[in-house]
Amino acid sequence: MHFIRSTFFSLLCFCSASSYAQSLYEIDSVISNIAAANAKLYTGLAIGIVQQKQIIYHKGFGVIDRKERTLCTDTSIMEVASISKAIVGMAIAKAIEMGFCHLDSPVNSMLPFNVVNPHAASKFITLRQVVTHTSGIHDTPGFFWKTFQYTDFEDPDVLLYDFVFAFLNPAGRYYNKRGFHKSGINGYPVDYSNLNAALGALMVEHVTKMKFSNFTQKYIFNKAGMSKTGWFFSQLVNKTPAQKYTSNKLRLRHYTIRSYPSSTLFTSVADMNNLLLSVANAVSNNVFDNPTTLSILFDDVSHKYDYGIFWKRYGKHYGCTGVNLGIEALLRFNPASGSGYIIIFNQTLKGKQKKIYTELERYVDKLTQ
Repeated sequence: MHFIRSTFFSLLCFCSASSYAQSLYEIDSVISNIAAANAKLYTGLAIGIVQQKQIIYHKGFGVIDRKERTLCTDTSIMEVASISKAIVGMAIAKAIEMGFCHLDSPVNSMLPFNVVNPHAASKFITLRQVVTHTSGIHDTPGFFWKTFQYTDFEDPDVLLYDFVFAFLNPAGRYYNKRGFHKSGINGYPVDYSNLNAALGALMVEHVTKMKFSNFTQKYIFNKAGMSKTGWFFSQLVNKTPAQKYTSNKLRLRHYTIRSYPSSTLFTSVADMNNLLLSVANAVSNNVFDNPTTLSILFDDVSHKYDYGIFWKRYGKHYGCTGVNLGIEALLRFNPASGSGYIIIFNQTLKGKQKKIYTELERYVDKLTQ
């Protein structure tokens, strides 16, 4: 069993009441039974849970490589697709905290080139619109073809600047007016866009004068204790990421995404537990210095928007859902209770295979209210 014994025993020492210790057995029993009952539906699964500002669970099931029969554990390195956007949100929140920008700043004041909606040339796009997916920027089908780089273990072959410029500036190679919404009377609709995340990351690069990967490494991963987390294959020295599979167990190449901040985070559930723990306490956490920063990140005061800073609101929870070829992932966090969870599959789930995803989501949702 891959449940981390040291964490479990430290909890036993911390909680002298046997009823709480028994609840940990119950949690493991329920999750293990769900995993066992649905073992034929998935390849590998890892899950981590933070409850009331404590890490209480992190475990893996199945395998990360069917050929090698490599077991999936809480420290297995897995891709999390659009959960990457949660890190972009945290990086932007950190840049705001450091005084580099604010949510109502025009994006063109934070970029080396202009981004203008051709259907509303007199209106400027703000950072707040970008992070709440109300910028009017739209992912066209061409974007997905161009962002997908189907090569083995290769980092993106273009710079983030060049890729974003190509789509959002009229001088760009892939620029298309259909990539922008026409102006509406009441503003632009909520339109989930990977380009918004890539643009947000590029703004962090420009205002901080640091590469986005370096900024997140220094101010998020290092501070949160995420030693197995990074953006590129070149960062995974002596660390092999989980193999990805289609719903019918077809082995996929280790591809990458050119707009990497939107979709290509490598991490583990143990590291993601550390991330959740680092934002569980507004007053004292490892990433942010100002207690009000978390309220901005999650928009847990006004609830005016569907999103905080790229963290979507799901009732009491905020988070992201990750779906890509060979990846299904779910991140949820309740800032009020300091509870949350991460679930990662190294396989695309389709039809009846979604059963295990749904069962786990329902169970851990209740645990983290």
